[in-house]
Amino acid sequence: NTPSTETAAAGALTCAIGSLAENTEYAFVLRTLDAAGNVSEGISFHLTTAKLSTPKTYYFIYTATDLDNVRNGPLYDYIVMADIDLSDYAAGAGFEPIGGSPSSTTTSFAGAKFLGSFDGNGFTISNLKINRPSEYYVGLFAFVDTYTSVSTYLPGTVKNLTLESDGVAGKGYVGTLAGYSGGSAINCAVSVTLPADVTGTDAYTGGVVGKTYTGSASGSSFTGTVIGTSYVGGFAGQNDTGPMSACSASGSVTGSGDYVGGLVGGNSNWSSDPEQSRLTDCTTAATVTAGGDYAGGLAGQSTTSSITGCHATGNISASGSGSYMGGLIGSGSGSVEGCSAAGGVQGAGWYFGGLIGTGSGPFENCQASGNVTVSGSGRYTGGFIGYGGELSDCHATGAGTGVYYTGGLAGYASGNTSNCSATGDVSGQGTVNITYTGGLAGYIAGSTSDCYA
Repeated sequence: NTPSTETAAAGALTCAIGSLAENTEYAFVLRTLDAAGNVSEGISFHLTTAKLSTPKTYYFIYTATDLDNVRNGPLYDYIVMADIDLSDYAAGAGFEPIGGSPSSTTTSFAGAKFLGSFDGNGFTISNLKINRPSEYYVGLFAFVDTYTSVSTYLPGTVKNLTLESDGVAGKGYVGTLAGYSGGSAINCAVSVTLPADVTGTDAYTGGVVGKTYTGSASGSSFTGTVIGTSYVGGFAGQNDTGPMSACSASGSVTGSGDYVGGLVGGNSNWSSDPEQSRLTDCTTAATVTAGGDYAGGLAGQSTTSSITGCHATGNISASGSGSYMGGLIGSGSGSVEGCSAAGGVQGAGWYFGGLIGTGSGPFENCQASGNVTVSGSGRYTGGFIGYGGELSDCHATGAGTGVYYTGGLAGYASGNTSNCSATGDVSGQGTVNITYTGGLAGYIAGSTSDCYA
């Protein structure tokens, strides 16, 4: 488009540019010219056109003070125009979450939700530190949600941002970027510098977001340590009815309770469409330790959701006698296709598998290569799946050690199994009576064809 030149007095600048296509992203370069003829360096940003009844007003963020003032305009749209250092906000309780309130000491949200858009524009916000162990909804943003009116539905958006933190601590709904994300879209890179971590003492703690609901995330990543109780994940403690694609997490995730995952602690879907909480092309390299049930390299539990092209490499362990543990998923219902897990799985409970502890499937074209070791009085141990069925083109190469129902591929194969294999050593051991140990499966209830061990 032809460059547009406008003269601005103090305050907002309105610049009219015509012939732009609807719902299209455009790149802009902003330069200023003073009275002496000096031209500033160009500052780039992107805007997406939208069909709205009223024009959007964008506010530029240059300083930490500008960022702190975002809380005063939760409905507005923002573009970051420079790297921002939050060191001056690190003392005491640290940075106050945008949209939150110091009175958010219960699970009932108190504050003004952020309903606008926040474009990081490729810049970095560094030295974020939050220490609010008695508060809920803790993060750079407390609660990112969707602006809804009679004619407009605009999901809150945080994108193109690199966020570096020196530690975030809260009680529940804790994440570096946001405590809660409802109906919003996220595309960010988040990291927490050792020895700091993301810590929550109640439910829903995630490296990026404590809990998401009907939102989406794509191309986002987390690196660091996450410590919580139940619903703890490298990316989100709980992902509820929202699709995630090309997201990743690395580091370590520890939960003292149930639902702990390298990417998400829980992945659930309350809609009739399994695509609503689909996980696609996500990867994790996080070690996962759970004190309770449901732990996985990708997700502790995934219900009525499809998972495609996802891979996990971290080790999974139960610190107690927890059950439902898998290299990729602890327990799941829904299709799993083109996925793999390479981490070892170890514990003393029931339902342990190199890929998934238990699940209905179907599972297609998946691999598990980690060793699975179960001691005590545990049941259902498989190099690929502890208990479940409908396996096609699935393979396990790790060793399997269990007590009741132990198999190189499946501890208990409840469905049909075709074109599958297991090549690892299988051992039944323990202090109780050892039963049902097989190179392919400990027990097969469905049909089996073209398989070998």
